[in-house]
Amino acid sequence: MTTEDSAGKPHKVWSCDRQTRKCVVASCLDELRTKGAAKLGYSNPFDLKIVLEIDGTEVEDENYFQHAERDTVFLMLQPSEKWLPPGVEALRAGHDETDGDVGTLPVLNRRCLDPLSLLRHLEKDASNVVHFTEEQLELVSEVPKESLDPRMFNLSFVETVRDTCGRLLVERREAQEAIDLIRILARSSQEASSDTKPGNARTDSEQTGETSGEHDKDRISGRPTKKPKTG
Repeated sequence: MTTEDSAGKPHKVWSCDRQTRKCVVASCLDELRTKGAAKLGYSNPFDLKIVLEIDGTEVEDENYFQHAERDTVFLMLQPSEKWLPPGVEALRAGHDETDGDVGTLPVLNRRCLDPLSLLRHLEKDASNVVHFTEEQLELVSEVPKESLDPRMFNLSFVETVRDTCGRLLVERREAQEAIDLIRILARSSQEASSDTKPGNARTDSEQTGETSGEHDKDRISGRPTKKPKTG
């Protein structure tokens, strides 16, 4: 066991709004929870939800935590808080400059592929970007600002939205690749652990006993015993 394994790895814990940021060294998930809560000033460590800052994936499996890279950033959420992607704060700030009159909108769902409707949903509530699919993020990030009517959209807000959606798209894809890699490593570790268990390997004495038993059966049945070949 290395010194880092016993002492723990350095990680970062942030508040939900990403304004308070602390560093902790933790060897297990519970230690991250208690140390992180103390650093952030929370008195209810076991009521907190721990998620990956980059994509909001909840971390509740010890094996997953052990495979996390050094300096992984975790958000510690209070029961009333929810994860929002990086950049939503900027969207909200831009939204304050719009007139807020976006009219009647169709229900936002995964099949909505009209970039103008998606923009209007973000004007109505910037946190809607959390529910966007990768295809929707890509559509919004590629909206030509010059094609929009400035009487309908705040172009400064649209520019912020485009940049944020493009960044979220890249981060979401990178996060998924990282999660897939961690899952592969965790699965390989479990398989290697099961292969090395004592019950999975036969000893030489067991194999020798089987061979002797076969010879005894041959003698009892009258079959000639196979003699080993000599060189």
